[in-house]
Amino acid sequence: MHKLAIIFLLLILPTIVVAETFENIKVEDSVEDQYWNITLLSMDSDNSILMQVWLDPSELITKRVYFNTTTNFDGINITTTETFFDEDPLLTLITFQTDVLWTHDCEVDSDCNDDGACTIDKCIGYPKSCDYDNSHTNITVCTTGDGCCPSDCRWRDDKDCVQFPCDSRFDCNDYNASTNDSCAANYSCDFREIVWCETDDEICPVNCTYTSEITSARDLDCSKDNVCIKHEDCDDNNASTADLCYADPSTDPKTCVYETITLRPTLEDYDLPTQPVDTKQYEYNEPPEANEGVIKGLLTHGDRKRNLAILFGILLAGLVVYVVWISLKFKPEPKVYGSIQ
Repeated sequence: MHKLAIIFLLLILPTIVVAETFENIKVEDSVEDQYWNITLLSMDSDNSILMQVWLDPSELITKRVYFNTTTNFDGINITTTETFFDEDPLLTLITFQTDVLWTHDCEVDSDCNDDGACTIDKCIGYPKSCDYDNSHTNITVCTTGDGCCPSDCRWRDDKDCVQFPCDSRFDCNDYNASTNDSCAANYSCDFREIVWCETDDEICPVNCTYTSEITSARDLDCSKDNVCIKHEDCDDNNASTADLCYADPSTDPKTCVYETITLRPTLEDYDLPTQPVDTKQYEYNEPPEANEGVIKGLLTHGDRKRNLAILFGILLAGLVVYVVWISLKFKPEPKVYGSIQ
């Protein structure tokens, strides 16, 4: 003999928000919403159903719902109205309706503002509320500008804290490269703005510009398009290139220039470039850097040319002296015509 089981479950709450009907749900199946989950665990011979309801944030409730009675799951009322059971193929089909009637206490985090600068306020849970245990969490990180000074923070780490007298300049670090930080004679911090224009200090004071024709007001660190500041910023980890941070002194921003270094051995076992590095093709803000082999080779190459020039000069001077001596030695006697009275 076959029985067909249908169970009607009603979720009754103060005010209807969403109503939905779930049909032909088997035992051990679940239905869920964004904030809750209902699982039908089992049904006994007395037509009672063991149900499990999960509520956000992590509340799990398991109760037995009896025929024609109402059971409350922390604000969700579940009622069974009728039960049937099919012995073959041992299938239980359940149909129930959910009427979600909760209204939210808040919609966004700002609705939960408790006017405390050192708490993070959140609108969470289901229904959404500001009253959960983790709705208001304490700020523990030292962050300037959030209006909070946690108990373990000091002024040098969090400018929202009260500045106490300093013992050394290390107590006065404002983490601003554009200021000189010091502990003044009255044990108070002094942050003096850097105003002089100096290329390669990685600072661009407000009175400096990249293109200024006035030397004292010109600072190449001021270009917003600079790719590099120093030669070290262009290091490509390649020993075959001379890595230079180059800028035309007039208008161009600094950029990286990689010059290929090509070396060949000589009889003296010195490394000389097959093609001299033309350092005159650019005007550098800083002298170009090269490795030790290139510098040594260039110096040796220059000494050899200078020595050849000196030798050639000596030979030329000797030749001139020899020619003069020959011309004087074999100079003919002048001929005299007539007689001298």
